[in-house]
Amino acid sequence: MVDATIDLMRQLPFDEVSVRRITEHADLNPSTVLRNFGTVQNLYNAVSTELLRRSTSRLGQELNPAALFDEDVVLRTKLLAWLLANGIEPEAIAVSLQDAPVQALVDNIVDRVGVSRRTAAAFNEILAYGAEGFVVFNEIHTQDQQVRADSLALMQQFEALLPQLEEKLGWT
Repeated sequence: MVDATIDLMRQLPFDEVSVRRITEHADLNPSTVLRNFGTVQNLYNAVSTELLRRSTSRLGQELNPAALFDEDVVLRTKLLAWLLANGIEPEAIAVSLQDAPVQALVDNIVDRVGVSRRTAAAFNEILAYGAEGFVVFNEIHTQDQQVRADSLALMQQFEALLPQLEEKLGWT
């Protein structure tokens, strides 16, 4: 059912992805949503989690700007923005450091940069804010490719300085 929902969300505006359409696409009974997820919001949360898991599984060993264009990152971010705009309680879709995909992101930074989990979690949060903001608002910000390249270079340098910043903050 999660895969069917993702398929439909790639094809249709979110407000046209109904329980009826999802269950027809998955060849299931509409009661299956309630039986397995309790609510449509819980299904959307499962979709969000799956999209995060998929994108996280493709992480490389460097800060990669291509991740901003990953189809699962884009779909998840737009879904979360849509859900928030439509009144979902943020707690219903929030992720935590205990969630496996978030742990994988933090572990990637720990392994790549050699910093503590505290520093990696904080840097991951900064990256998430930037990535989510980029996906939602990139069309209203500068389209200058040099500025975008410079922004990435700046983030890469910031990442390289994390061990020194961590020490300065006393987080080691």
